[in-house]
Amino acid sequence: MGARARRRSNADRRSDGSSNEAGASSQSDDEEPRPPAHRAVSSLRKASSSFGSFEKLHELADWKQVGLHKRYADQALHRPIARGWIHLVVASGVSAIVLSGVLSSVAPAPVVTFVVTTFMLPYWASVGLHWIPWRKRTAHDIALVCDFIGISLGFSGQTASWAGRGWIRSRTFVAAAARLNALCTASLVAVMTVGLLKRKKQPVMLYKRKFRFAVVGANMALLAFAESASIADRRLNVFIQILGKALVPGYFLRCVAVDAKIGRRGWPLPTWDGVWSAHENWHCAILLLHCTQLYAMSRHVGWEVVA
Repeated sequence: MGARARRRSNADRRSDGSSNEAGASSQSDDEEPRPPAHRAVSSLRKASSSFGSFEKLHELADWKQVGLHKRYADQALHRPIARGWIHLVVASGVSAIVLSGVLSSVAPAPVVTFVVTTFMLPYWASVGLHWIPWRKRTAHDIALVCDFIGISLGFSGQTASWAGRGWIRSRTFVAAAARLNALCTASLVAVMTVGLLKRKKQPVMLYKRKFRFAVVGANMALLAFAESASIADRRLNVFIQILGKALVPGYFLRCVAVDAKIGRRGWPLPTWDGVWSAHENWHCAILLLHCTQLYAMSRHVGWEVVA
């Protein structure tokens, strides 16, 4: 009996010891559990490794030099320090007015369409090209294509504004011009998308350049027809046509284009080396044109807030 009692006592002690060890282990687990925040961070790290990281975004552009860089991603074209700032100010201000709902609450639909397709979308496209210092040539080329499309969209959007809400189905000549202009812009989107895919064979800037100029020329002609058929004030219409269809494109070809005829000097408008170039003069003229066109549109639809 004594030996049996001793064996039972030893077994009980071993059982108690193992229970204590298990309890200690359990207590240790309870004292240092894996925090939920740590698990969340691990999940985010896995997700970032799957979908990219902030380093990828950093590689796209030199974000510390936004609006301050001196060359584009191709390292060939020089960028004056003022390039893109006009676009940013206009696009930001107009976007705030449009997105807040203020414009749509006081202006007719054609005016809203005009503002969005003239002052908002094309100007943001120009911001993406001129104001952001892209490091990746692909990103720069995408921004360049968006800028080309934005220019064409401005013309086709204005033409649709002159045609009114029913321009898609209306049988008026102005509505027909709006539909043709929309097709011109769509064709440019298709062609420049192909150019973007073939960018390694030919620079996007030079891809189908004559076709691009032809599309913009058609855009301008169709818009000129819509404006001339709609603007009652003949003097205002003549001013818009001379400024928008002669002076602005003429100045571009002589002073702004990559193969400008007079060496890209700003004559007769002033320039400042490294700060302000003929390109900025050209955009100021375009801004004046757009404001004049908006004034004509507001008078056409009877919007007294602007008129």
